[in-house]
Amino acid sequence: WVWLHEEFDLDDTQQFEYFFHSYIVNALLYIVLIMYGQYVLWSIVAHWCTRLENWESRRKFDRNYVAYVFAFIWLDGYMWSLIIGFVHIPLVEWFQSNQGDLREV
Repeated sequence: WVWLHEEFDLDDTQQFEYFFHSYIVNALLYIVLIMYGQYVLWSIVAHWCTRLENWESRRKFDRNYVAYVFAFIWLDGYMWSLIIGFVHIPLVEWFQSNQGDLREV
């Protein structure tokens, strides 16, 4: 929170370097390491799963491979939002209404 309100006494060059390192480099690292890395990982897992099913044609193999990649990336990227929204938050609200404060546990 403090860094949001922090004021810098930097000249234009230093300020550009700060923002470049803070935003551009971090965004590129996230895209390359996290997003591309997960795509490669899930592609390998999807290829392995599809190969286990032993499809009779390349077309069916490719169609199911794409479905697996989509399913794995969707589960990895969006399932946590559903779990937090529909399981965790209602469970915490129920616990607080029935048991009291969570800090007492």
